[in-house]
Amino acid sequence: MKTLLKFASVAFLLASCSSSDHSGCPVCHWIHGGPAEIDPAEMNAIVAGHKTILVDARANSTCEDGERIPGAIGLGCDTEEAAILAALPDKNAAIVIYCNGPQCPKAGKLAHRLTYLDYKNVSVYKPGIKGWKAAGGQIAPKAP
Repeated sequence: MKTLLKFASVAFLLASCSSSDHSGCPVCHWIHGGPAEIDPAEMNAIVAGHKTILVDARANSTCEDGERIPGAIGLGCDTEEAAILAALPDKNAAIVIYCNGPQCPKAGKLAHRLTYLDYKNVSVYKPGIKGWKAAGGQIAPKAP
């Protein structure tokens, strides 16, 4: 009986999640887990190694300034699911997402969406592009 009650409680909580992408849902976060956070030293190694997909979550937003960490692709946090799947076909690939910085929610939102879509290896670089530049990190030139 206790097991049935626990199951019913979780089912009720999931049904009550009002977020279409479940990015702000604490129950979804508990079930799927949250993204790991990358520190600046790890980010330097990732950028130098070229083995991780870097994603700029500022794409298609007012805070996108055309600058990117070298090798990053632009994929906004509100990107349609089909576009996400097309841009990131390998759900087992290592993915690091960044946005403007610690106060910007875009990287976390996109990371939670990817986790919900069953991507297995998603991390967030919380210092964002501002932290990257402040630490002396290189910036890819703006597109013409």
